[in-house]
Amino acid sequence: MERVLANESLAVPTAARTVLPQSMNKTPLMHKPRLVVLTFVTCVFCTACDSSQRADPRADSIAAAAADRARIDSIEAIQLVNADTALAPSLGIDLAKMQKRESGLYVLERRKGSGAVADSGKYIDVHYTTWLADGTVLDDTRKAGKPRRVLLGYNEVVGAWEEGVRGMHTGGRRMLVSPPVLAYGKPGKPGSVPRLATLVFDIEVVRVY
Repeated sequence: MERVLANESLAVPTAARTVLPQSMNKTPLMHKPRLVVLTFVTCVFCTACDSSQRADPRADSIAAAAADRARIDSIEAIQLVNADTALAPSLGIDLAKMQKRESGLYVLERRKGSGAVADSGKYIDVHYTTWLADGTVLDDTRKAGKPRRVLLGYNEVVGAWEEGVRGMHTGGRRMLVSPPVLAYGKPGKPGSVPRLATLVFDIEVVRVY
């Protein structure tokens, strides 16, 4: 009986009990720390995003240089396979009267000739004059009075000659207007032929061996 009374004396009267809202009773104490950690992670993530979005002047400069290089390469690729049509009037050339081949080489048969035929593996003696598109003379064997001997088919001469001289007869004469790709290409020939130069040839076959 005394034990029961003692327990009852410790009991909180029903009227004195404070009833907490159900939502407060069920809120875990660890929620606030979790919110702090989430906020910290979010801040770190946003800071990283901001840092990655900041422009790097060096990267922009490199990208701009690469774009310029690509643009120039594209232009030069077109120039490489196409002859310059703005030829000096002093050359007296009308491209409309010349045959344009698939390679981009312009050919004009000035004199057909009637002797032996120039072909791969044969030596030929030729007189020729070479000009740049602006009319500058590069070579002139006629002025020197001595023809040049060349061997066709073994890359001893530029592509324009390999294609344009083959099939000529002894005594024949042709005018060739060559795109850079069939002459000295992109680099040209230091000291005489500029980069990406169109060349004009007046070639006469003197003898075929």
